[in-house]
Amino acid sequence: ANDQGGGFSLAGFIENIRSDARTSVGEPTSNAAIAATPASPPFLTTNSTLHDWKVSEFENHFDDSADSQSRDMARGARIFRESTCILCHRFANEGSSTGPDLTGAGGRFTNSDLLMAILDPSKIVSDQYRDSIIETKDGTIIVGRIVSDSADAIEVRPNPLTLDRERIAKSDIQNVSQISTSSMPTGLLNARSKEEILDLLAYLRSGVR
Repeated sequence: ANDQGGGFSLAGFIENIRSDARTSVGEPTSNAAIAATPASPPFLTTNSTLHDWKVSEFENHFDDSADSQSRDMARGARIFRESTCILCHRFANEGSSTGPDLTGAGGRFTNSDLLMAILDPSKIVSDQYRDSIIETKDGTIIVGRIVSDSADAIEVRPNPLTLDRERIAKSDIQNVSQISTSSMPTGLLNARSKEEILDLLAYLRSGVR
């Protein structure tokens, strides 16, 4: 579907459906119930129950996660796709450019830094990737990232999962303010086991496809 018009957003739409289902229906009470559920999407399968992971829970594993010989790199690559990281980040010549390119992240950041950026994306947000709230004189509110700023207009990308832009004339703008939190959602790895997260971290540290 990625090769079709708008197909690249499919995984994001499906995750939104799953989020709505969690709210209105709830999670299965056991892994056995999950296994019994038919037609589970292959890109969202997991053997773990939900857990709100913290960086402190991985401190004793950072050395192991950096060792590609001890980690399942193929599973790390699969989780990069299944957890929808690929919808916003580029890695090893695939993915999107909404967020930072992660291909060389392993050479620039420590394991702790990478994991913090994944588990708590709003802790440190670069100005380059901040969203803004644009209020027009007629009361319209547009939220998104400003990707172009010329003398007479700005262009905003309202949806981080697409490259669509909205042009707003500066003469129509009442106010512009930056949002302090990241557009990257939290909890993307809550359904993953510790071993799966360490495999993902090792994959990102490897800098190879």
